[in-house]
Amino acid sequence: MPMEGGSCGPPSSVSIYMVRGEAIFKFTLPAETREVTIQNLILSLDTDSGWINIPAVSVFDWQTEEWISLNGINQGENLITNTSGLVSSEGQVKVSISADNSQTCYYVGLGIEGDRP
Repeated sequence: MPMEGGSCGPPSSVSIYMVRGEAIFKFTLPAETREVTIQNLILSLDTDSGWINIPAVSVFDWQTEEWISLNGINQGENLITNTSGLVSSEGQVKVSISADNSQTCYYVGLGIEGDRP
């Protein structure tokens, strides 16, 4: 949870209300997708009040154990093409969103594109 924020949105949504601070989301790919060769991740970001203050967004690189900042993030779908190290051996992807004085509810989603062997 961010230092100033909390829950928001419908109970089943992946969302966080944030004024300032950082929230970390952990996505786990369904078992049937773990044999897919992932080419792209699709990070979806939306708000309930418009895109006023763009948050800083990072994804965790499981190989280097470092956060990788994403540049050029937009409201809507964001294509992440360099996926090497971003999916753990257990099929997890971690996304960090941090903001300062945003006062909005962020909705977060993650999709994949790839080929099945």
